[in-house]
Amino acid sequence: MYSPDYFLRKLSVLGVEKGDTLFIHSAFSAVGPVEGGAEGFLDALAEAVGPEGTLVFPTFSSSGTSFSLTETPSNTGLLSETFRLRPGVKRSRQPTHSVAAAGKQAAEIIGDEWVLKTTCGEGSPFARLARSRAKQMMLGVDLNRCTMMHACEDMAGFGFLVPRINIAPPVGAPSVTHIHNYPPGHRAFIHMMQRVRDMDWFVQGYIGDARVLLYPIHKMHELCLELLKEDKYLFLCVNESCNSCMEMRGRAADPDLTGTCAAAKCEVCRFTESYLRLEKI
Repeated sequence: MYSPDYFLRKLSVLGVEKGDTLFIHSAFSAVGPVEGGAEGFLDALAEAVGPEGTLVFPTFSSSGTSFSLTETPSNTGLLSETFRLRPGVKRSRQPTHSVAAAGKQAAEIIGDEWVLKTTCGEGSPFARLARSRAKQMMLGVDLNRCTMMHACEDMAGFGFLVPRINIAPPVGAPSVTHIHNYPPGHRAFIHMMQRVRDMDWFVQGYIGDARVLLYPIHKMHELCLELLKEDKYLFLCVNESCNSCMEMRGRAADPDLTGTCAAAKCEVCRFTESYLRLEKI
């Protein structure tokens, strides 16, 4: 069973330092048996960054349920939900892509307004994280789970995001009925591993049984924005069976594209159709 002392040693070796702001995507079950469970691991993370540091987790939820800042659970893993419920944790006001934070920079990263004009772009916690010199930790998950890449998509402005979707109004906010630049479907963020694995700022290792990636968010953000200038399809796969990426390639080639593919359960088409209906109202 992995102990708190073990985690502190491993976090230090990987490059987690006192005062760090650490944004964590996680699959906690990949770590293995942990003394104290999720709470014990969170305690180790908090000790690793210290009182001057900040921990941040995604606490995403469904667009089809009425979002409550305090009651809606996170659907991004046990660690994020356990963290959300800890004393002193703050949560951002975004009905589908909220984040939770605790520590010195928590209030600054979270903000205090509803984020509706974008899901992950300018004005969101993701954009603030990219400018704060925060570090990203992928714990037991690969880059395909990295929501920060959607922030790059949004800022690059290539039209790969659904312009607007309807949502269930959040609790206490009946006038909030839609959000913008929603990122549905598949993305091939994993391809970025070929670009970054030899970078001196990109660290790979293990914590317990879980593979870990650790890197400065602003470095990854800057690299992705530069590469997107050269190849706007960078984050889209080439699998012709992938409804999502094929639809987005078509949308990028033809901004006026209004057709949808033949797959009845295509996630992108479902959101696109919702958007088109909304425009006719």
